[in-house]
Amino acid sequence: STDTLALRDQELASAIRYIRNHAFEPLHVSDILRQIPLSRRALELRFREILGISPAAEIRRVRIERAKELLATTNLSIPEVAAAAGFLHTEVMNRLFQRRLNTTPTRYRRKETG
Repeated sequence: STDTLALRDQELASAIRYIRNHAFEPLHVSDILRQIPLSRRALELRFREILGISPAAEIRRVRIERAKELLATTNLSIPEVAAAAGFLHTEVMNRLFQRRLNTTPTRYRRKETG
């Protein structure tokens, strides 16, 4: 949990908070680095050491979670869900759904709202 991280690694906790607050906008690792006083290498190492993933993977994870929530709770179209979750292209969201969840956004929605 980020509460635990905040006690141990203030910069990492700040980076995670920044991602969670801005993942639904165009967001790149360079944007995080402008907010957090770390080098890109240090940020990448801390993410991998503590979370086991890269900052970019965390951005994607937060976006997928938001897309899942929107698919289950709204009637937004798939392109609207993609945009609201921070994906510039619907195809990218579709590919990530397939890779991570082994399903499509449409099938996920049917299963969740079914």
